[in-house]
Parts: sequence; C-alpha cells; structure tokens
Amino acid sequence: MEAIGQLTAGLAHDFNNLLQVVDGNLELLGSHVENDRPKRYIDNARAAAEKGAKLTKQLLAFARKTRLSPRPTDLTQLVSDFIDVIESSLGSAIHLQLNLRRRLPRVMVDPEQLEMAVLNIIMNAKDAMPGGGTVTITTRSMHLNGDAAKRDLSSGDYVALEIADEGDGMSSEVIERATEPFFTTKREGKGTGLGLAMASGFVQQSRGRLDIESAHGEGTLIRLIFPISHAQPEPAEPVQPTSDHQAEDGAKIAAHILVVEDSSEVLELGREILESAGYRLSTAESGEEALRIFKSRDKGTFDLLFTDLVMPGGMNGLMLADEIGSIDPDLPVLMTTGYNEELVVAGPDRPTRDVLGKPYRRAELLDRIRQALSNRHSGERRMSSEYGSVEA
Repeated sequence: MEAIGQLTAGLAHDFNNLLQVVDGNLELLGSHVENDRPKRYIDNARAAAEKGAKLTKQLLAFARKTRLSPRPTDLTQLVSDFIDVIESSLGSAIHLQLNLRRRLPRVMVDPEQLEMAVLNIIMNAKDAMPGGGTVTITTRSMHLNGDAAKRDLSSGDYVALEIADEGDGMSSEVIERATEPFFTTKREGKGTGLGLAMASGFVQQSRGRLDIESAHGEGTLIRLIFPISHAQPEPAEPVQPTSDHQAEDGAKIAAHILVVEDSSEVLELGREILESAGYRLSTAESGEEALRIFKSRDKGTFDLLFTDLVMPGGMNGLMLADEIGSIDPDLPVLMTTGYNEELVVAGPDRPTRDVLGKPYRRAELLDRIRQALSNRHSGERRMSSEYGSVEA
C-alpha cells in the first residue's frame, strides 16, 4: 500500500501538468467552436481528462497524500447543503432517509473532500440495491473511552456521519479488503475500486476513522468518525471582481502579474487566459529568472506573484516567494502545483500561501487571481489554504 502511495505521489505532479495543458487548451478551443459535432468531440475529451484528474485525486486520498483545506465544519449542515446532489445521485428508485442531529460540535475537515467521500459511499450503496431500497444518513455525537484503542483513536468526543443501505451486505472477507485500492466486487467497467479507499484515506488524514458494519442479507453501514474541533469558523470575505486598480491620477491600470512556470506549454496557457482577461504579464521559466526580473523593477511594479511550486534548479516556488516577500512583504502570492510532498508534510498548522491545484479551469484561475488582487488592495494577504495531514 505504501508503495502505491509513493508511486502516485511521484507521478501526480507531472500527470496533472499534462492534464492542465490538455484540458486547458480544450476549454479554450471549445470557446471558438460552434458546430455541434466538434463541440461534442471536445466535450468527450474534456470529460476523459476530468476522469484522469479525479483518479489521481482518489489515489492521493487513499495514500493520505492529498492536499487538504480543513476548516471547522458542521456535518449536519454540510449534508443539508448538498442534499440535492445526493438525491440526484441516488435516483428515483432509492429512498433517502435523514436522521440529522442539530447543534452538533464542529469537526475539522475539508468540506469538498468530505462531500466527495460521501458521494462515493452513496454510489456504492446505490449499486448494492439494484432493485431499490432506502439509504439512511445519520449524524450524531460519540464519546469513545474504552473502545477508542481498538479504533486506533484517542479517548474523547467525536462526531459520526453514518450511511446505511439495505443491500445484500458484505462478507467478512470483503469487509477486510473493502478499503484496498482497486478492490471491487463490481463487474469490469462498473467501478475503479477507489471509492472506499479514497474515503478511508481522507478520514484517516483528518484524524478520524472509517468503520464498516455489514453482514450478508443485512445491508451495510459506513461510519465516518471525526474528532470534534474547538476552532471557530472564519467569516467569508467578500471578493471584489477586478482586474485593475486606480493610479494616483484616477486612471485605471491593468494589474501587473509576474507569472513563473517551468513548463512552456502551461506558461503559454496561463498567458492566454490572463492576457485575454486584461491583465499585464511578465513571465519567467525559473525561480532565479523571476527573482532577477523582480529585482530589476521598482517596488510596487507588480501586483501579484503567480508561480509554479515545483521547478527545476535551486529555487522552487516556496523559496521564490520567501525571497520576494523579504523585498515586498505586501505582495500577494498565488502558487500552483499538480502535487508537492512538502505541502503535505508541512500540514495545516503552518500558515501557507494560497495554492491552486492543477488541473484548474479558466474560471477558477481568474477567480483566485481576483481574490489575491483584492487582498492586495485591501492591505490583507490571503493565507487561508491549508495542506496535508491534519495531524502534522
């Protein structure tokens, strides 16, 4: 299992860079095509690229090497907020029953990753009931004391999210292997065997535990257990959608971004997206080159540093950001990467600059650029992204 995790981590960065080039250019191409047949070809290719990106994310989640952005989360509220997605995923033949406890303590999780884990479990429950049935989702408090050790957890207070189905259930042999990657009881082409593996890896990375209770003819219950968090949720900050700012004479000046990317294909894609949105760019293909460009200009020339994280040579994105930050501490930094082990090891307890994962969509890139520029103009730096194991 560890070997699979190391292999996935090693390939994720380069694979996601390739997917960024493929999907990004397909997205740009699609905006210039009007004929239905070519658009269908493009949509099919983009769907395949998205499946590739999802597969990489699932493998990283299983290996507990995914980047997390945990925050205090109410599990009952989370389920309620995307209940429409759950219902549409189950279909009309499956009844959904909710038993959601209100005013539960919050838990420290990445909401998007948890939603993905829940949907994977939901789809398994649906497949276990081809003739229809009921799926029950429950949220409740738990206190573990004498039974904590057997779950590899510390004694204390937890919140559980349970998903139960009325399917055929699992044998003890299947339960033993259910969270292994690529293990599946579905016929070929109907499942990757990564759904429960991803969910289990994510829960463990969030300091929790995934339990399975099942028996032949008695259905299956999947329980996600998370320790309670005493941290308070941060209020969302409004983002001003702007690509320019005011000069001293009141004229509008397009924001100037220093873009650093060692892949020429990804750099060209970023240039196409950002220049078409009205930004001014200076570009570099290494950290050393970017630092020379920055030092050659007057302070205040640049409004944002947008840099790849993993780059060849002696200076990666983190080092570049530190060097530039020592010169202009107020300059916002947005990083991008397909995968970086250092961010996972660092964990969320260490403040980090904002990082955009690859592959990203055009709209997502522009949104994150606007967020960073808005923080520059408000005098604040966005430092909310958190990565890696919650226990790091």
